[in-house]
Amino acid sequence: MFKNLSLKSFNINTGLRESLRLANLGNFEGIDLNILDVEALCQTHSVNYVKGMLDSFNIKPGVWNLSSDITLTDAGFTANIDKLTSLVEISEKIGANRCVLSLPVGSDTTSCEDFSKMFPERLNVLAKRFNEYNCSIGVEIVGKHKSVKPYQHIYRFTTSQIYSFCKEANITNVGIVLDTFLLDQESNNQDILQQFETKDIISVKASDSDNNKKIRNLPRQTNVIDLPFIMQTLRNIRYNGPITPISDEPRVFSFPNEIAVILAGGYLTRLWKDSFTKTED
Repeated sequence: MFKNLSLKSFNINTGLRESLRLANLGNFEGIDLNILDVEALCQTHSVNYVKGMLDSFNIKPGVWNLSSDITLTDAGFTANIDKLTSLVEISEKIGANRCVLSLPVGSDTTSCEDFSKMFPERLNVLAKRFNEYNCSIGVEIVGKHKSVKPYQHIYRFTTSQIYSFCKEANITNVGIVLDTFLLDQESNNQDILQQFETKDIISVKASDSDNNKKIRNLPRQTNVIDLPFIMQTLRNIRYNGPITPISDEPRVFSFPNEIAVILAGGYLTRLWKDSFTKTED
């Protein structure tokens, strides 16, 4: 496991070099990448230029977001996969071998039931192409607070459901994005957690919660969620991917970039210390 920074989650939008500087400032080991920015840098300079920048800051790639409409027509979906090939080629060259596919929050044309039947097959097709480039796909539930469009069909998914989708896809390079905030809202969350194997989890979003379980807090900020138990479980299954602190607490977004990153890194370090013995993962 490694401490990973997502600048996007703090509404920070900056270039790769400044992103890496901020990651170092917060004592992070990895960072989520904007793959389109990386592609532009590779075209302007070279792949080695990007790799050299990552190496100079001693920061590894976390995940990159996969922009793909999984509900397109068959022809549109196939064409979209073809367009993504250049991006996944670059991701392999720089060692960014984890990407995230966000589930849609709704549709005006496709019911949740129909989408649930279609999705595993579509995921299998997408994953087969990405497997050629040693890239794994993490399926992510989008939080309710981001569901702003009044779709005719609203989608609601649980951690267990997306885990089932990944199993139905029947291919080794797909798994879930484990979101501790959403997992905590499920009644049998510890049982759900215990069923996972290493390959089932591509990325982890680590959040604590306020007492009303309405607001995401930085990990170990409130101690409402038993995050050390989750971390120990991840260690036991030998999960070796990114742990990314996520918050939607308004005050965090009001801080200067450096302060927000240092704060997030500090809480994540506290989580590490609270979760493990002197022999850290």
